Amino acid sequence: MEPVTTTRPNFELVDKIFEAIERTPWKWDQKSFVKPGGEPIIYDRQLSINECGTTFCFAGFALYLTDNLNEYGNVEMAGHDRSDYESAAIEVLGITNAQADKIFYSYYSRADIEEFKQLVKEVLNDD
Repeated sequence: MEPVTTTRPNFELVDKIFEAIERTPWKWDQKSFVKPGGEPIIYDRQLSINECGTTFCFAGFALYLTDNLNEYGNVEMAGHDRSDYESAAIEVLGITNAQADKIFYSYYSRADIEEFKQLVKEVLNDD
């Protein structure tokens, strides 16, 4: 029988993600891992694009902040293909698939950021 590998969430990265979201809320879009450039899109009466037109969800921010996305928004991480955002983010965050499902597929808006933070905290602290 193989030993069970346990993962420990990368809380330092989680904190960096929320700091980035608070600093640049127009870059956060929980509905899409990475949404590369294009025309400005208005969500919650705020411009939802940055200088290059790319927005990120929580998982996208995890990859962006760990330098695992290139300038085109593609994953550049050993063992992952260029659009493998979910599993690459799971790896850098040190979370399980079940935790990822609860966090990545919760479609909070910018108005609900505090609720989203609470959800992430509960999911990552749930043993």
